[in-house]
Amino acid sequence: MLRSFATLFCTLTGTLVLGPIAIVVLPLERSGRWLKRLQRWWGRWILFGAGVRIAPLEGAEHLLPGQRQLFVANHQSLLDIPVLFAALPVPVVMAAKKELFRIPLFGWMMYAARFPKIDRANPDAAKQALQRSAERLRGTGVSVVLFPEGTRSRDGSVAAFKKGAFFVARDLGIPLVPVALAGTGAALRKGSLRVRASCVRLRFQPALDPRGRAEEERDAVMEEARARVLAALAELEAARPRGASEGNASTSSSATRGPSAG
Repeated sequence: MLRSFATLFCTLTGTLVLGPIAIVVLPLERSGRWLKRLQRWWGRWILFGAGVRIAPLEGAEHLLPGQRQLFVANHQSLLDIPVLFAALPVPVVMAAKKELFRIPLFGWMMYAARFPKIDRANPDAAKQALQRSAERLRGTGVSVVLFPEGTRSRDGSVAAFKKGAFFVARDLGIPLVPVALAGTGAALRKGSLRVRASCVRLRFQPALDPRGRAEEERDAVMEEARARVLAALAELEAARPRGASEGNASTSSSATRGPSAG
């Protein structure tokens, strides 16, 4: 449990130190340079406490230098957030459930950074929130991260992708880049407080372009994004040393947990 306390300590101290800076600085900038600095510092400090190491990024050739992008990733753990903040080379915002915005300082930080506020109980309201966020981010240098499964996986399987990411990418006029995360579930499982040292790997897949696509094509686009995440997870699993464990119970294309929504 010592590592769990260290993770909590780093999360609290990182938020207390960087939160006031974020609240003052982020509403005044549009380039995202300060947002990236603060995210990287916050994410690396938490991962230091957790004993989590990020392996060299794989598939980095699929990133689009100088362009804003929408990253869609599988969601295994709360540690996915600091991992992406620390690893992504561009400033990003993430959709967050509305309850998180009520947390003092932490919620204020997210509001200052223009994070989309999502009501998961109301799909129509969630879609409208994403559209409003897209308008707030227009003209900035900030990319977007979404976890289209809608919640964390308990067993490493990848649920059907909801469709909000399609509309955000189309409304912002930016490509959609699938990202596979492996290893965060082993470090901190959903429903557990125990943090374990782990090596996390990220693989980027070729981008999809929803621009100019009709709304009727959203299902096909998101199914293809999910298929690319599953393919990347299978590649990461195949490349994992024999006997190593990353906590991914299933990475096959048949791993689903119910029909898509949104």
